[in-house]
Amino acid sequence: KIILISFENFNGGVFEYILMVSYCSVWQDWLTKYGYLPPPDPSTGQLQAWTAVTQAVKKMQRFAGLDDTGVLDEETVQLMQTPRCSLPDDDDQTIQTSALHSDDMQNQRMKRAVSTWTRRNINWRLRSYPASSKLSREMIRSLVYYALRVWADPTLLEFHEVVGADLQIDFLHGPHGDGYPFDGAGGSVGHAFFPSDPDRAGGVHLDAEEEWAFRQPATEGTDLFTVLVHELGHALGLTHSSARQSVMRPYYQGPLGDPLHCSLGHHDLQLITALYGNLSILFDAVAKIRGEIFFFKGQNMWRVSRGGLVSVRAVPVQRLWSALPSSLPPLRAVMERHTDHAIIFISGQFPSTITSQTHAENSKTKIHYRYLTVKITPSYKSVPKQLE
Repeated sequence: KIILISFENFNGGVFEYILMVSYCSVWQDWLTKYGYLPPPDPSTGQLQAWTAVTQAVKKMQRFAGLDDTGVLDEETVQLMQTPRCSLPDDDDQTIQTSALHSDDMQNQRMKRAVSTWTRRNINWRLRSYPASSKLSREMIRSLVYYALRVWADPTLLEFHEVVGADLQIDFLHGPHGDGYPFDGAGGSVGHAFFPSDPDRAGGVHLDAEEEWAFRQPATEGTDLFTVLVHELGHALGLTHSSARQSVMRPYYQGPLGDPLHCSLGHHDLQLITALYGNLSILFDAVAKIRGEIFFFKGQNMWRVSRGGLVSVRAVPVQRLWSALPSSLPPLRAVMERHTDHAIIFISGQFPSTITSQTHAENSKTKIHYRYLTVKITPSYKSVPKQLE
């Protein structure tokens, strides 16, 4: 039921407000909860401008991939009744979808405040369990492991189960002090906090009163593995996506499938590798220098020390070796000479006679940079023209 009320001010202008009564107030609360409608003015209670409500419905419909009519039709209401993540769907989150259709996705992503962990090795801990569940504790723990593996397999990330962990996974009831209260079975099934959150980073909360299931028909409960993959995506820095096939779509879409063979689709693969790198990168050179492993690709490099990856993001080679040319050709090899601990960089298309050599030295390290140019295929017919 909807009642439209008009008020006339002293100047003769008419202001129209829509008063949501009965079940309509539920949808207004829903739009507010998930970021589509601002909270109501305390002085007017639940009164909201008709135009504001209509625009909020349109915004929600666009993000969900529905016709943006602004009308709470059957399809829209049905989606709003679907179990989903507690986190809101604000405008900034659509960047993750639109950027995928750009030729410069990486640059668009870097223009916003990206939330990521700054290391490759991330620890996790399952701190609590639902009081009553059809799933055993060992099964729940295994599902957490496999949900993390979905994100680890295509990236440089590694996850380790420890006591003092970065990712803290809990099953909680109702209001639990973080501003995202649970509401029992259905409704909000879980939420997680981004790495940039100063107080709650890595917190993954699941509704303890949900009918959690695994390898069961959709009518038998909510698939825990599917929800874990989604919420752990948030804990790694991903926001909601409007793509229908994305695991980061806010609405529960049924079981993802067998955890042993589950993998990310193209959309989600692009999102996570843009944040943490792609495991399938072919490096130009790899070297052990001063006890650390260095991976070189183009003008950039990654360092791996005993504690793991120093930074998940590539840094310019010149940051450590400023004497190298600013327009450094692709490296063919890098090595530390054992006799004097000089660092030798070799680049060029063909490994053959050295025709030119530059030598640079600073106070810390000797650097030899060699650029190779002489072809060897005319003399050695068995060598292919394109060397790998």
